[in-house]
Amino acid sequence: LDSMGDKTVIADFDPKPLIEGAKALREIDASANSKDVLKLALEQQRTKQAQAQLRQHELEAQNLRYREQIMKQQQEQDMKRQEQEQQNWQQRMKAEMEQKQRLEQQKIQEKQKAQQQWLKQQEQLNERNLQRRKEVEAEIERKKRESMDYQAKLDRETNAMRVKAEMKVK
Repeated sequence: LDSMGDKTVIADFDPKPLIEGAKALREIDASANSKDVLKLALEQQRTKQAQAQLRQHELEAQNLRYREQIMKQQQEQDMKRQEQEQQNWQQRMKAEMEQKQRLEQQKIQEKQKAQQQWLKQQEQLNERNLQRRKEVEAEIERKKRESMDYQAKLDRETNAMRVKAEMKVK
């Protein structure tokens, strides 16, 4: 019957296996061993169920081992990733430290160079001041000599005039 209550006919339905199955069931019921056959069938069903349960437990155990293996692989990958991250961090720290050391060394060298230039400028300035002082001292010495020469000349002229004046007076 379909949903409307009409009979439905299946065109390629073969009723032969159903008829043979029904006939076999009647023969088993008529047989004296029918209870033994039923017990055997039930025992076979229980055996199949036990085997199915055993198979299910085996599959669950296999699934558990598989999940454990996946977790172990994941943990190993996580550890490798963490180790790599640690190595990367250490390399970055080392590179930063080396960069700081290079910059510090460069600053020290630049400071030394600036100090050397300043010292050189101071030496040059001192040298120029010394040269100027020598020149001034030489100029003072020359003027002193000139002054002494002039004084000597004046003294001679004064003495000559005094001698002339004394001679005129006599």
